[in-house]
Amino acid sequence: MAAALLRQIIRPPDDLTKGSIYRNVIILATPVALTQSLTVLFQFVDTVFVGWLPYSASALAAVGFAGQVMFFTSTLLLGLTIGTTAMVARFIGERKPDEAAITVFNAFVICLVISVIFAAVGIWLSESILSGLGAEGEVLKLGTEYLGVLMVAGVAMVLLFQIGSILQGAGDAITPFWLFGGANLVNLILDPIFIYDWGLGLGVRGAALATVIGRGTFCVVGVFVLRRGLSRVHVQPHHFRVDLKAIGQLLVIGVPSALQMMIRSASGLFLVGIVGHNFGKTAVAALTTGGRTVMLALMPGFGIGRAAGTLAGQNLGARQPERAVRSARASVAIYSVFMAVCTLAGLLFPHFFMRMFTPDQAVIDTGAVYLRYAAAVYLFAGVAIVLSKSMEGTGYTLVPMLLTALALLGVMIPLASSLPAVLGVGLQGVWMAMAFSNIVLAVGTFLVFRLGVWQRKRIDIGPHEGAIPPQGPITAPE
Repeated sequence: MAAALLRQIIRPPDDLTKGSIYRNVIILATPVALTQSLTVLFQFVDTVFVGWLPYSASALAAVGFAGQVMFFTSTLLLGLTIGTTAMVARFIGERKPDEAAITVFNAFVICLVISVIFAAVGIWLSESILSGLGAEGEVLKLGTEYLGVLMVAGVAMVLLFQIGSILQGAGDAITPFWLFGGANLVNLILDPIFIYDWGLGLGVRGAALATVIGRGTFCVVGVFVLRRGLSRVHVQPHHFRVDLKAIGQLLVIGVPSALQMMIRSASGLFLVGIVGHNFGKTAVAALTTGGRTVMLALMPGFGIGRAAGTLAGQNLGARQPERAVRSARASVAIYSVFMAVCTLAGLLFPHFFMRMFTPDQAVIDTGAVYLRYAAAVYLFAGVAIVLSKSMEGTGYTLVPMLLTALALLGVMIPLASSLPAVLGVGLQGVWMAMAFSNIVLAVGTFLVFRLGVWQRKRIDIGPHEGAIPPQGPITAPE
């Protein structure tokens, strides 16, 4: 049984709108969750290597500041990948491969143009942005070096995310896994060589350069996969045309997702600013390193949620809304088991996880308290992530964005600013605010999901010349 399931994960069925829902969730969610985890792993790897530099506290704080800026500048484009996933999933479910390929080309045009603009502006203003967030002295110098190189990597990173979203929307989750795995392997090999004195000795700049090389290499490989039709989407020359209706749909679906991610990143920036201005660089380092551990627990949920969104989108395209609902519920059940284990690990062994990043005892002790607060609400965070991504995968993105704005900007940031002084608990007030906002977001997302309005979301870019009529499952070439 396990061997058969593994074979299906490596080579999934052609049609995910039929058969066992739990099986389909596992088949698609396993590599998607692993792929999402790999997107965080490069930050995890960078943090581990940087954390063992002689000036680890300053280096970790610099990476934390720069990482938040990088995430903020790339959110618009990463949000558009949600629109691409939703549209590709819907067209694959409706047996419209030409519409899927046209969507892919137009999504690439949008991402390439905007990512280059963002990279240029980000490099120009990197020092001013980091200084405005509270970075100063050695932290500002290191952060500017790291961010300047990482902005170049941002173009390849966004395009690689786009490729992964395209393939996942089509039901091919294993190819993105290999792409991101290869990129992270290159990053893992190059990091110590570029960072430490026994190699090139580039410090934090070396960590960013390793990321550029890894992401760029496998972005080229991903383009080759799409162009040659080696997966379930084949972009051919007759698809190379700007389609205003496709662009319009991408923006209608993707912009709310982009705003949601910008809200998340903006709240992260505000949080770093609150912590940095009020509690110093040790607290920022603890927030950065603890946040890496939290993301290792949460990122599989984003992957499972995106898998559920793909299944929901394809099932709505195949006019099977009940299967879309059941796919989301099955995904929540599977992820809840994983999050229960993470909750116990985070509550019982927070110091162990912090020691993976740094030998600085002050950072370890401060971060351990943060991890306990985060672990206490892991189950709530898991429900919010999976159900939100399930709805976004069908193109229903506006309401999840509004819920995120309410929980983070309307609850977390005000409480993080006030609770430390009001309750007299210092930095723990920030951790309390973060935990409570997860509860608010989970409850709101669950109620919206139960209403079921997302099941009526429509996606259409109209007939195109040369479109292939529905003839059965879309299969990958042998």
